[in-house]
Amino acid sequence: MTIYDRDKLIKVFCKKEKGFTTLNNPKHIILFFKHEGSRTPFKTHLSRGPHGRKVDDYLIEQMSMQLKLTKDQFIGIYDCKYNKNDYILFVKENLGTTDPLDLL
Repeated sequence: MTIYDRDKLIKVFCKKEKGFTTLNNPKHIILFFKHEGSRTPFKTHLSRGPHGRKVDDYLIEQMSMQLKLTKDQFIGIYDCKYNKNDYILFVKENLGTTDPLDLL
């Protein structure tokens, strides 16, 4: 089982070339994808609490589903193998022809 550090995960996904940004609320950190300056419906939540500092395989799987990715695609973004354009292609593949905001 692989354990990821929440803060490092957020930092990696929020790099400019990845296209993600955060929105803070009292209970969660919301990680969402921005495209052409607009928020998209592709988002996931991370706990702010001390128990949420470590992100395990189960949470990675859940976050992957929320972001319309496979677990391997999610980990590829984390490992810097993929960027914003790759994410757009992944979502397009995983959603098929349906796109809620004509994002792709």
